[in-house]
Amino acid sequence: MNTEVEVPVDSEIVFYCKKCSEVVEADRIGQKYVYKCKTCSSKEIVFGTYRSIKGCFMKR
Repeated sequence: MNTEVEVPVDSEIVFYCKKCSEVVEADRIGQKYVYKCKTCSSKEIVFGTYRSIKGCFMKR
């Protein structure tokens, strides 16, 4: 069983949950750019490159 978390490449698109405060997997809801966190079911999801998400949200 592999328990290591893979760090995305800087140019890879990732989803960040503001409620979980981490990069997560997300499901798309409907036809618009609305996503739902698979961990906490929150809709407070932002997406972008790993580099931009790291710069905006993960610097704290």
